[in-house]
Amino acid sequence: LQLPLHVAEQYVLQTSACISFPRRRWQGFANGRGCREGRAHLSETDVTTGRRLCQQHLNINQDALRALDNFATAMMLSMALGVHIRRTDKGSEAPSNLSITVEEAAHKTLKAAAALSVRTIFLAGDDSEFLAGVHALISADDGMRVIAWPSRLSERGRAVHYDWQVPGSEAAADALADAFCLSRCRGLLSTFSCLSAWATLLSSSGFVWWHFRYPQSDDDPWTSSNFPCT
Repeated sequence: LQLPLHVAEQYVLQTSACISFPRRRWQGFANGRGCREGRAHLSETDVTTGRRLCQQHLNINQDALRALDNFATAMMLSMALGVHIRRTDKGSEAPSNLSITVEEAAHKTLKAAAALSVRTIFLAGDDSEFLAGVHALISADDGMRVIAWPSRLSERGRAVHYDWQVPGSEAAADALADAFCLSRCRGLLSTFSCLSAWATLLSSSGFVWWHFRYPQSDDDPWTSSNFPCT
């Protein structure tokens, strides 16, 4: 999740952790929180600052934005839980992403959906076979609806940005669509992921975000009967 130097420096000046930022041309927002294992998840302060920076500096083509808005409205994403599962080549940065099973993903998705009182899941990710398994288990729960943006994923089990058979422009458009749609959901459940972090920053007030794993936490919050709680 990279921002140009002049944008990153604004964040540096407004946070107490500014000395932790390396001095280089490109810098990671919030020091990589929410994107890499071994670092904390995005905090309320991170998200508040990130939302403001997005409003000031992020410019999305209006025709594309209109199309995405229409999709979000038609699919009633405001009444859905967004779920993003990043796998393929992410294991080097977040090993726990690859240790999550289909069964665990489906179980925690249903638990988070119940906490939000929603029966629709917007499902996104980069591993088509894994997503198909999660989709099947969630759909088997009576009354649950699973929807997705028609992203073109690699048919060879690779990260889509490393598959030459998928045009880069198409992969980029799908990534933007997924991030936007996730941000329009009532809440988000995700693995460590830069796309999930972007979705959180694109969201509005009242949006909640949770994670499948909390490897930095001494007590796994999923073990509590009250988790997730709003």
